[in-house]
Amino acid sequence: MKTLSSYIGSSDTISTYLLAEALGCDRSTLDSWIKDENLLFPKPIQLGKDEIHFICQQI
Repeated sequence: MKTLSSYIGSSDTISTYLLAEALGCDRSTLDSWIKDENLLFPKPIQLGKDEIHFICQQI
């Protein structure tokens, strides 16, 4: 089983797709967690037109 750190490697950010895979959930679940203000889930950042990532230190 992979750990979150194996998905992150030496990168400062992780894509939404890889984070969902690392957490073992669907991207729609991840989107729900982001929208739920009670969870205080880190907000993603936009790196390009279609690239949404999370800052690894916030995960």
